[in-house]
Amino acid sequence: MKKFSLISFLFQVPNPVLYDVCFYIVDAAAVGYGIYQGMSLWASMIMFLVGVILWVVLEYLIHRYIFHMKSNNVIVRKLVYSIHGVHHAHSHDNDKMFVPFIPAMVMAALLLHLLIMLVGVVGYPLFAGIIFMHQIYNYVHIMIHTEAYKENKLLQSLRNNHIKHHTGYGEKCFGVTSTVCDKLFNTL
Repeated sequence: MKKFSLISFLFQVPNPVLYDVCFYIVDAAAVGYGIYQGMSLWASMIMFLVGVILWVVLEYLIHRYIFHMKSNNVIVRKLVYSIHGVHHAHSHDNDKMFVPFIPAMVMAALLLHLLIMLVGVVGYPLFAGIIFMHQIYNYVHIMIHTEAYKENKLLQSLRNNHIKHHTGYGEKCFGVTSTVCDKLFNTL
C-alpha cells in the first residue's frame, strides 16, 4: 500500500474537467450570491466585465511577482516551484499546465476575501469575472503550448511572447492572454 503524502496530495496534477467544473460552479455561485445580496443583474454583469479586464493586470502581477518569486527561504522556493516552477521545468508536459487544484482554490478564496474586504458585495461578480478569465488563461496556455494556434494570428502572437518567457528564464513576457502589461511595464 502506497504511503500517504500531504505534499503530493496538495500539489497533485488536477483533473482538467473537474478543475473547470469546480471553477465554473464558483463563478456562478459568486454572481448569484452578489445578486442575492442585493446587486442588480446589470450591476453584476458590469462588475463581471470589470473583473474580466482586471484579470489582465492580475495575470501579469501574479505571474511576475508570485510565480517567479525569488526567496532565500527553502519552503517558499519549494512552494513556488510546486505551483509554477514545475511548469518551466516540464513545459511540454500537459499535466504541468494548471496550477494544482488545492493551491488554486486557496488563492481564489484569498482573492475573494480580499475583494469583499475592499469593495463589499461588488466583490462577488468582480471575482467571478477574474475567475472566468483564469479559465480562459488555462485554455490559451494549453493551446499555445500544444500548437493548437497555427491558424490563429492572435494565438501565434501570444505563443511567440510566451516562448520568449520560457527561453528567457522567466525574466520577461509575463502575460499569457495579453501583452498589454508587458508593454506597459517594459517586460517584452
